This record gives sequence, C-alpha cells and structure tokens, in this order.
Amino acid sequence: MERFSKVKGETCLLTVNVHLCCLRFDAMCQRERNKSKFLIREQTNMRLTVFLTDSCQDDKNAVYLALTAFECMSVSAPTPLTEKTIKQLFTRWREPLDRGENALIMAAPKMDRSYRIPEFIQFLGNGFDVLIVSFETYKIEDIDDWNRIVRIQQSSSKKKRCFLVSDAELLFQDRKHLLSGLASQYVQTKIPFLLFSETFPYRMLPQVFSQNRIFHALYGAEDVTKFISYLEDKFGTQVPASLQNRIVKRTGGHLWLVKEIVRHVAFRKSGDPFDHEDLWWKVGEVYGGFAMREQDVLTDLALQNPVKDEEAMVYLEKTGVVRDGHIAIGLIEDYIKKLLKKRTQLFVKNGSVSVGGVPIDAALSTREKQALVCILSGQGKTVSRDALGKAIWGDDGDFTDWALDQLVMRLRRKLARFGIPQNFVQTVKGKGYYAGS
Repeated sequence: MERFSKVKGETCLLTVNVHLCCLRFDAMCQRERNKSKFLIREQTNMRLTVFLTDSCQDDKNAVYLALTAFECMSVSAPTPLTEKTIKQLFTRWREPLDRGENALIMAAPKMDRSYRIPEFIQFLGNGFDVLIVSFETYKIEDIDDWNRIVRIQQSSSKKKRCFLVSDAELLFQDRKHLLSGLASQYVQTKIPFLLFSETFPYRMLPQVFSQNRIFHALYGAEDVTKFISYLEDKFGTQVPASLQNRIVKRTGGHLWLVKEIVRHVAFRKSGDPFDHEDLWWKVGEVYGGFAMREQDVLTDLALQNPVKDEEAMVYLEKTGVVRDGHIAIGLIEDYIKKLLKKRTQLFVKNGSVSVGGVPIDAALSTREKQALVCILSGQGKTVSRDALGKAIWGDDGDFTDWALDQLVMRLRRKLARFGIPQNFVQTVKGKGYYAGS
C-alpha cells in the first residue's frame, strides 16, 4: 500500500492499492508522454490497481507515473455538468452491472472519460469492487496476460466485481484476438465488463459484449452553459452571453473544444477565439478520432452530398455529432473544408511538422516525430528497420521489433487524424518502411 500526500496544486490525501507484477510498464515512455502529473483520487471504500514490472518495484517515480492513467478530480469539487445529466448518465452505466451484464459505452471522448470514470466509481460507492484496465498502459497480448491480472486480484470480498476497460477502442483495433477469450471468461465467472470506447466497433462483437450498447452523446446547451460558468470561475474571466451561444453552436457540446475557446478568451484577450492554432489542433484531434467511414460521412455532409454509409450515419446521429441531417460541431465542418483544400500536404521544415499548413508537432511524441522525419528523409526509398531504430533510440539504444512496429502503428493513426492516409507510411516486410505518395 502506497500513500501519496500532496501533489502540486492539490491538497487531497490519496491512498492507492498498488500491486507489482510481471506485466510490462514502459515507465520511460510515460515520463516523456506525461508532462502534467496527476494521481487517481479515491475514497477509503474504493480500490484502484496499477500494474508495474518487477524492475519498477523500487522506482517510486514509476509508481507515480503509472497513476496518471486517469486525470483525477477533487472528490469534493462540484461536477461542471447539471445534476440531472450526471444522474442519468451514471444510472445508465450502472444498470447493466446491477444485472450482471456487460455494457459498451461508445463515443466517450478521452478527455471526458478522465473526469467521468473517477466520478462514476464514486457513484458506485460500496456496492462494487472495480478493477480498471488500460490497454495503453499494460502489455496484454493474450488471454494469459489478462488472467494474470485476474489471479492477482482474487479477493475474498463479497462485493460485486466488475472490469472497467478505459480504452476499449485499443481492444477493438489491436487486440481483437482477445475478444473471444474475454467473452469466455465472462461466461465462466459472470464478472461483467464495462467497456469505454471512443470508436464504434463495426465488426461483429461476441454476443455477450453486445448485451447493452450505450451511446455517449455530446452534451446539450444547458450542460455547456454550466461548464462555461465553471470555466469562468476557474480562469477568472467572463464570457458574454452572445459568445456563449456561439460556443454552444460551434462546438456542438464537445467540452474539450469549449474549454479551449474559453481559455483563449481568458488568457489571450484578443483575436478570434474560434480561429487560432491551438483550437484547430484540438479540432483535428477530434476529427481524427472518427473511423474512416465516419469521416467519409462527415465529408459528404460538409459538401452536401448524398450519404452512402447509413450505418455510420446512424452512429453519428445517436452520438449527437449529426443532428437533423447536419454536422452539429460547426468547427468540424470548417476543418473538413480546410482539409479538402490542402489534403495530404505534409511538410517538415525547420524541425516542425505541418499538415495543410497546420502545425501538428504537439500531437506527436518525440519518438513519433523522429520516426516520421527519418522515413521522410528516405525520399520514397526504404529506410531499414535498423536505421530507423537507431534514429529513434540512438546507436546504443535497446529496442525490439515489437516496440518499433507499435511506434509506427501509432504514428500512422495520428497522421490519419489530420487527413493523411494510413498507408502513407508503407511497410516493406522484414526490411523497413518508406513514405508513399
């Protein structure tokens, strides 16, 4: 048991149940990725578990960084949403668990999840023993890795148990082979899963994971207005009513975009709060979170073309991204039109990476940027795996084929968020990579 007392800007004592086991945790990567450090805050009647490698047992900083899996909120802090919305939201999530059934929460934005999940665990109270699993943090390659977690967490507690997967989109994308094993485990143990995914799994899921499909729709005007009021207090600013109405319409209820606009008003004071580099980067991140077929639907709507993919259209309607046949997030529509003008124009100049004139450095990790620059330097010729690895990890760097493949996969996904086709970075099997046309 580790007890952490005070974090910069926070005064709440935290108690976290930390188990050290042989699951891989890339602490160095986390140090690079997490510039802002947070801890999971939990009450005495709750338990969250973090898994580290045996080699990290004496590394207090690694334990600290592991806890950044969720950005915490003060338990006593008021929720910046209406009480009615929170109650409806959490009740819908809890009902399947009470029945011992699985639930898939779809289109839950990552930023929103980091706040809602800790609140939801508090909402559950004493009734559940929750094990949170992040596929981004743990190396879970097969069902044996998963079972190792389960064995470590065997408890004599009589409370109901459930698994909460905070990033199920990674399960659907990279670890599809685990789905049948997890489905079998549910059938045997009757321990339900609550799966949070930013994307919709269009492929057929095991029936047990399709018991309850819950769409996490964008927030309405009342919640956005309350969130703006919360940000006004937080940033010490005031947003005119006329501007608040524009924020509601232009963001469609996406709170991450709302926060960026209010931050601009509070700290920059001048310039168009709906047209600046930081905002467009965030809009690009939101757009990149949509599946390719969803992006195609949004493009059809932006150009007022007939929509061909009805299934993707229905999903976008249920999540509130499309309302009454139009894109609800006006900023997304503008972003698509910008992309169509300068699509797939990727440049590296003076060490800065841009797409269509929009800098994307902030979206790439140091290693992802190094990999992209190295592949582009090949000018269409194959860059060997060894040369790429040395460019990223150095001449004496220790890297595995798995680590290199995972890095390139993440790079492709991030480029896709900005309109660059995922096949732009081409693989030459067993040899290396090159930049396609």
